[in-house]
Amino acid sequence: MPLGDHVLVYPAHGAGSVCGHSISGQEPTTIGYEKKTNPYLQLGKEAFIQKCINEELIVPHYFHKMEEYNLKGPPLLSELSYPKPLSLSVFEEEMQQQNMIVMDTRMPYAFAGSHIPNSLSMWLGGTSVYPGWLLDTDQYIIFVHERPSDINTVTPRLRRLGFDNTCGYLCGGMNEWQETGKGIKNVNTMSIFELKSKLEKREVELLDVRNPSEWKDDGIVEGAKCIFFADLPKKADSLSKEKSLAVTCSVGNRSSIAVSILERAGFKDISNVLGGMTAWTQVGYATIDSR
Repeated sequence: MPLGDHVLVYPAHGAGSVCGHSISGQEPTTIGYEKKTNPYLQLGKEAFIQKCINEELIVPHYFHKMEEYNLKGPPLLSELSYPKPLSLSVFEEEMQQQNMIVMDTRMPYAFAGSHIPNSLSMWLGGTSVYPGWLLDTDQYIIFVHERPSDINTVTPRLRRLGFDNTCGYLCGGMNEWQETGKGIKNVNTMSIFELKSKLEKREVELLDVRNPSEWKDDGIVEGAKCIFFADLPKKADSLSKEKSLAVTCSVGNRSSIAVSILERAGFKDISNVLGGMTAWTQVGYATIDSR
């Protein structure tokens, strides 16, 4: 603070980072701007300490690998093989390999329309963070992309998280899979208008898979069951497979991940709420305080 209001600050982390609570997306900033706008800097020393202590920062799995690399050094990129374009027959062979998963990086509405059974929905924009919450870094991965060039986006992102076993991608994409008569699955989608109607008629149960901080800061729909999406593989058994289940997050991306996890766990009647809690609050529907 004594450096002066004019001093530029270039943050090491930005909005969405798991390394801090509610980090601003502004870059760069100044000390003077932060003094005026940063809620932490409006507090006295003891209140500042208490606010920091009360933060709930959830540590993803990949941090353990990151710690190891920070201490011992990472593998050289020159030693890593680049994911290869795979023909349909080779892709199917790879699917049968031990510790292999199919990651579908298309948008949630495309995944909902049709996808390879037991694949994991992970939209391209989320591949820089969310695989590290769910998968061990020794996981082997093959991809279904919207475009073949998407492999050049997803590969460096996963490597930054410690995922070096990215093996290849289906060269012809989902079109080739469908057009050759391979088995597909689809999941239901739901608007917030449908969700509200079904909740009022008790025709569906709502699962909210956002971060705990989002439940506290933004509220939840009354009656919603809250399970952080990264905890879902371990907590799916707490949900009933006999009931219709609608899944929501902020906009429908993480809920698509959750839906694919539930599908892999044997759930049948599940729907992704597209637009999520952003749409719910945008139209003025009520939320309650989860604290």
